[in-house]
Amino acid sequence: MSLSKEAEHQELTRSTDLEKDFDIHTLTDVGIIVDEIPGSNFVVTGSYAVEALTGVPLSHNDMDSNVFTKNMWRDLPQIATQLGEQENFVLFTRTVDRLEYDVRNKSDLVTPRRLEIQFVEIADVIREDSFKFVLRGSKHSVPTVKAPLIDSTGQESFLLVKSLPYQIATWAIRISGVAENPKREVRDTDLDHLRLLLTGDFTQEDIISIMNRHPQMPKDGDPNKTLTAALNLLK
Repeated sequence: MSLSKEAEHQELTRSTDLEKDFDIHTLTDVGIIVDEIPGSNFVVTGSYAVEALTGVPLSHNDMDSNVFTKNMWRDLPQIATQLGEQENFVLFTRTVDRLEYDVRNKSDLVTPRRLEIQFVEIADVIREDSFKFVLRGSKHSVPTVKAPLIDSTGQESFLLVKSLPYQIATWAIRISGVAENPKREVRDTDLDHLRLLLTGDFTQEDIISIMNRHPQMPKDGDPNKTLTAALNLLK
């Protein structure tokens, strides 16, 4: 590798490390703000959740998250107010169940990073080894675990993410094309994320059981056929 190419590679790596460190610290700080509100729970989703569960470093376009809450009408405005008081949070979108921010680095070493927070109403929280959120108006529940995101210095930040079997079930339903109310089209990175998740420790019975009661699974859908269709797309 030439000196110019090596310098370019080092600069790119440094930039990526700075972005990821900034994202991890942002997610940690937002989690603290959210979790201090009684009945409100912060859960990291998307590519950062995949990285936390698998330990495999990934590239990230943004920060995705959920807030599971028993009172969205109280908590969304409260969280919006608290984040609005942070000078580096610039509101991009606000709807009845979603907040999006461009988060700026005070040192300007990182370009603004997008934070997306989707609010999900729950009826109850079951506390076992970790939290399981029972969705309002249905019998569906979302199991979570604490998993670490590791910054460039090796510091671990443990955050709630949806469990490995739940994430595999979710990605399989989306990738198969049967998902009800999909939020976007399937991307190649979705296939890569499912491949990574499948390297983890799980049983097919767990996946099928979750798919049977998953909120995006059609009522007349066949979990076994859905899972097989998704796995075939990975070949």
